[in-house]
Amino acid sequence: MPKRSFLDDASMKIDKYVAKYGVASKRAGLRFGVWAALRGFGFPEFLGLTWRGGANRRPKTVDDDLCRVKIEVFGGLGDLILALNYVRAFDAAFVGRRQIVVYSHRDKSLGAIRNLCREQEFNVEVVSTREAARVQNCDVELELVRFPKLVFCNRRKLERFEPRVAEICAFYRTFFENNSIYFRTGSPAYFLGREYSLLNGQTRLTQADLGGLLNVGVDFRPKIFGDVAATKAKFGLADGPYITLQRGAGNDRPNEATKLWPLEKYVELVAALRREYPGVKIVQLGSPATWAIEGVDVDLRGKTDFEELKVLLKDAICHFDGECGLVHLRRFLGGGPSVVVFGPTSEEFFAYPENVNLGASACPGGCEWLTATYVERCPRGCDRCERLAAISVEEALRGVAEAVDGKI
Repeated sequence: MPKRSFLDDASMKIDKYVAKYGVASKRAGLRFGVWAALRGFGFPEFLGLTWRGGANRRPKTVDDDLCRVKIEVFGGLGDLILALNYVRAFDAAFVGRRQIVVYSHRDKSLGAIRNLCREQEFNVEVVSTREAARVQNCDVELELVRFPKLVFCNRRKLERFEPRVAEICAFYRTFFENNSIYFRTGSPAYFLGREYSLLNGQTRLTQADLGGLLNVGVDFRPKIFGDVAATKAKFGLADGPYITLQRGAGNDRPNEATKLWPLEKYVELVAALRREYPGVKIVQLGSPATWAIEGVDVDLRGKTDFEELKVLLKDAICHFDGECGLVHLRRFLGGGPSVVVFGPTSEEFFAYPENVNLGASACPGGCEWLTATYVERCPRGCDRCERLAAISVEEALRGVAEAVDGKI
């Protein structure tokens, strides 16, 4: 099995610290400096250890029949939902006793993860990064961004109690050692990872299922715990059907990212929807940092908690959005079709077949992560995403009509 060089390990460390602390973070620089010094002088090997992902790492283990699993998940809401869907499938590969601990590198995501994991069939404990650091006696440790990275496994114990999981972990380790480029953060790793998955007949839904060993489907079903009637009444939506929409692309660039359909077209669409469906309320969801869409009946930007968001998203007769976390959340909640406009992101990779997926032919598209700045600037040098700009309000209106067919 080929061993990674110091430069390979250093590049991956830089990617990880930048993703975790930011490109200008002194903390990232300090942590990398300490790592490089220790790695360069060979202290990990001298102490009988290696750093995360190393072949000789030896955390404490317990000699019993309980397999302890620790999984770190990364990304935004959509990434977290897809990661939990993978965790559900990974859990199903075990036949005996297991204990799964899930944590995020962003502790602000813990509330949503705990909500999504509540009362699930599989045994998942959601902890903070600090609490996860204290969990030393694990038998399997994974990091999951797009592909699962095996950090450690207790091979002898798995072969004794969980031979199928032992085979899966062996496959993950070999894949990582041979293809470390896919495990770096951002461009070009995500772009190349997408192409690898498509080549193997996989989409974003199944991407983490390397080798198809887990047969990942839509197995994860978040539950609704809020009072549906009370939530609708709270926001004035108890007396009839409603359509939700959002225009946002994350906290860093919520209003001007290349993956956003133009604001003026949202305004035109809302006006057309009010003419076409006079008895249906139009509800805007999303972050308070996103721009208001003129003409909506109910503006709920930043006014719902996560449980209320789930209720409203699931029960809408249609949701209109770009490719984002709310589209994935509605899909896993079983809320029915969404109308999704695609620009830099690829329908082939991200789209769900039951949705109405709109993408113009003005540009081939699929340029997500082709450059590190694709969110801010079109890789072809255009002033805007021409593919999104070419999707007309009329096409969007027809998409909504298809999605709501028979519901009004």
